[in-house]
Amino acid sequence: MVTLRATLLAAGMTAIAVGLLHFFMPGQYRNSNGLAGLSSPEDDFVVLITFAVGVLLIASGAVTLLFAHRPERNPDLTYCYLLISVMLWAGRLGLELSYPVRLRMFGYDQLWPRSISSEFSSIAPSGAS
Repeated sequence: MVTLRATLLAAGMTAIAVGLLHFFMPGQYRNSNGLAGLSSPEDDFVVLITFAVGVLLIASGAVTLLFAHRPERNPDLTYCYLLISVMLWAGRLGLELSYPVRLRMFGYDQLWPRSISSEFSSIAPSGAS
């Protein structure tokens, strides 16, 4: 049986790893020619946002690891934090599926298969694709 502690440890380490990955994304998208038309200030803005998301993911992962240290000390708060984290990641998943990134990064054209992302893109607000 998977324990709450193990779940929190895995979630925290995953969030930190994904956050660290964000610091390599600008180099990846620059090599893809997908954003070649951006001016220097626009490119700086994209890098800033990418790094900010990375920092937030690392911070979130660190907080998750803190909760994993002794989840039994305050189980209600730990479960509440876990629920909020699940809602956050479900929201991010929904955004990723609704607005698929079409840049080649880390050897992949896009994260989600076209059949899945096109289903969600079709219900996204107009102008989102």
